[in-house]
Amino acid sequence: MRLGNKVKFFDPLSLAGTIKDGVYIADTEKLERLKLTEIKHARIVMLAMLIFYFEAGQGKTPLGALGL
Repeated sequence: MRLGNKVKFFDPLSLAGTIKDGVYIADTEKLERLKLTEIKHARIVMLAMLIFYFEAGQGKTPLGALGL
């Protein structure tokens, strides 16, 4: 797939669009939903890492904090 001047994002797996007759057709609604979902997941991961760092500072391991 070749990126042209009209493409403003990189989607090698065609998750936010389709390829029809060799031309990539973007689904902007789906792209916006995927961007929002990515931001939400990143925030959850950042919170999980913050908790991990706090537990490590107290000398606990992640499994030890759960009582395992």
